[in-house]
Amino acid sequence: MLVIFAFAGLLTATVVNELEIVGLAEQLSQFSAIVLLSGFSLICLLGLGLLAKLIVNALTAYFSAHRRFERRLLFYLHSRYRLERLYQLRTKRVLYFNRLQRKRLLRQNDKKSTVL
Repeated sequence: MLVIFAFAGLLTATVVNELEIVGLAEQLSQFSAIVLLSGFSLICLLGLGLLAKLIVNALTAYFSAHRRFERRLLFYLHSRYRLERLYQLRTKRVLYFNRLQRKRLLRQNDKKSTVL
């Protein structure tokens, strides 16, 4: 609204300047420039206020009890998955080394049986 009022004031200053009332035209154009600047400043402040409100809402939602519970649940699920995966990998490793040892023992047994 202030921006529209400022543009109307600048248009009026141009018309007054054409009528050769120079002092009034200068004062009107300065006033309109100040109103235009204040209008844009107000728009910027409202935008910053809206941004601050959005940030506060996001932080409030992030730290709410429901979201904390969801994060804790996801943490436990991920920990369980990680432990299951670790168990699987260790089981594979143990089976692999057991198989290697069994093969080594079979080769030793074969060598002993062929030497006799």
